[in-house]
Amino acid sequence: MMTHHIRNAHRMLQRGKSDSILMRIGPSDRTELSRLIPLLLITVLIVVSAAGCSRREPVAQVDFEKESHSFYVVYLTGDIFQARNSLLKSIALIEKTKLGPNANAYCLLFNYIRLYFIEKKAGDLEMAEAYRIKARYWDLQYCELQGIYWDLKGVSLQRRAAQLVITHTGEIYLESVDKWDKQHNGGKSARYSVAAE
Repeated sequence: MMTHHIRNAHRMLQRGKSDSILMRIGPSDRTELSRLIPLLLITVLIVVSAAGCSRREPVAQVDFEKESHSFYVVYLTGDIFQARNSLLKSIALIEKTKLGPNANAYCLLFNYIRLYFIEKKAGDLEMAEAYRIKARYWDLQYCELQGIYWDLKGVSLQRRAAQLVITHTGEIYLESVDKWDKQHNGGKSARYSVAAE
């Protein structure tokens, strides 16, 4: 009996007839309804707390952007040791922050390209190669994630991404990072990259 009245009340609410809802619920149903009130309150609390959680994400995003920007400024203006340290801190920040898969791959790609550039400049070819491999991994991940935009023409997404990444040589990586840095540093390369040339 109660379920029937609740369904009717729900239908009336949908039709905008909320004033007649209470009249349809009889006295015996009111005691049943009073039992449902705690359940309704709990449901409302869950919904409100879930909405509160989603509001915290933009704050975390703002904190991430501030912190990652401060690391980028140190990378641009610092010596080779400061630049390397800021990139390693940036990578740790990216890994602990819950970015989306595209943003995660893109940010890690550029950080590892920059580390490759730093180690190549420092003459540590082993570390340079290790960072180049990591950069290529994140490049491949990013290309696969972007695959929805490609005209694959019967080629698998993984194969097409691999074909694209193979064309991304160390020199292309270096050019893209230097171009990006100049665009964000008043036309100048990062300080460490021009020091002692």
